[in-house]
Amino acid sequence: DELAPETDEATFRAELGLAPGQRVVGLLPGSRKGELKAHAATLLEAGRQLAAAHPGVVPVLALAHGLSLDGLPRELVASARVVTGRTHAVQAYATCCAVASGTATLETALFGTPLAIVYRVGWLNHAIAKRVLTLPHIGLPNIVAGGEVAPELLQQGFTAQAVATLLGAWLGDPEELARRREALGVVRKRLGGPGASRRAAELVWERLS
Repeated sequence: DELAPETDEATFRAELGLAPGQRVVGLLPGSRKGELKAHAATLLEAGRQLAAAHPGVVPVLALAHGLSLDGLPRELVASARVVTGRTHAVQAYATCCAVASGTATLETALFGTPLAIVYRVGWLNHAIAKRVLTLPHIGLPNIVAGGEVAPELLQQGFTAQAVATLLGAWLGDPEELARRREALGVVRKRLGGPGASRRAAELVWERLS
C-alpha cells in the first residue's frame, strides 16, 4: 500500500541531470553493510560495461542511508550516479535493474521493472543454505510467481560480465523488455492490489464476529 516513488519521474531525471532519451539502469546492492561489500563493486563494474556498450545508458546505484562506498576505487564509483533516498524512484523509473535478493526485488517487480536478482554470501553460509533450503528459487518475485520471472545470478554466477550480458540483451531488445514487464504482472496479481491492511482487518473482524 505504501509502495510509491519518492518523487515524480521528471524531478528524478532532473536531479540526475539526465538528457532526454537517456535510460537508467538501476543497481541495488542491498541495505546492509555486508551486502554492500559483497555486491557493490560487481554491480558498478557491470554498470560501467553497460554504459560503454550502450550509448545513452546511465547506471544509477541506490545507496541505503548510513552506508558509504568508501574503500572502492574512485573511478569505479564515478562510473555511476549514486543516490540516497531515491530507491523507489530508481526501481520505478529504471529501464531495468540488478537487485540484491531481498524485499527490494519484490518492490521492483511490483513496479513492473524488469530485473535480475543477484546475491553472494560466504562459502559456509552458502553450504548451510544449500542443505536447508528446498525452494527452487531464492528471489521473492520468483517464489510468489511460482516460476522464474526474474533471472537469478548467485554466488559464482554473479559476475559483472554476467549482469552486463543479461541486462544488455534486454536493453537492446524492446520486445524482450516488454515481455519481461508482462511476466512480472503475475506477481502483483497474486499479491493483490492496494488495501491489504483493510482486507486483513476485515478478515479478523469477520472471524471474531
